[in-house]
Amino acid sequence: MRKDLTRKKGNNFKHGFTLGNCRPFYNVWHSMKHRCELKTDTNFHRYGARGIRVLWNSFDEFKNDMYKSYLEHKKENKYTSIDRINVNGNYCKENCRWATRKEQNRNQRTSKFITYKNQTKLFTDWVELLGIKSNTLSMRLCKYKWSIDRALETPIRKYGN
Repeated sequence: MRKDLTRKKGNNFKHGFTLGNCRPFYNVWHSMKHRCELKTDTNFHRYGARGIRVLWNSFDEFKNDMYKSYLEHKKENKYTSIDRINVNGNYCKENCRWATRKEQNRNQRTSKFITYKNQTKLFTDWVELLGIKSNTLSMRLCKYKWSIDRALETPIRKYGN
């Protein structure tokens, strides 16, 4: 990757995205490439080692596919990061979108789904819906080995007054 960048710089190649307001977008590209291609990257084991690749051949291809949607997402959301729709798939236009931190956290290999009364939702969805603390639900299911019905239907004890 360094050789490629050096070669392009030697040919007076400039895209202007390493400066100012464009820098965060360029950093997305740079970080993707590193975690998928450099074995020394601290996240390589989560990406490149699992076979996940960046299918854009150049920053310009990435910019052409993703910059407009990046700007639109950034207008509405303070935090914007690239998210792979299929967490086991490659980085490419068809499998990528811009996401908030909450959306990112919900789309992970470690996301847990619970089926209750024929409805399948993320663990975090049930927590929000029922107004229960995630730690409480986790303890009920994992430590105490309660059934899903019991864990979700048992009222929360109120201490104090």
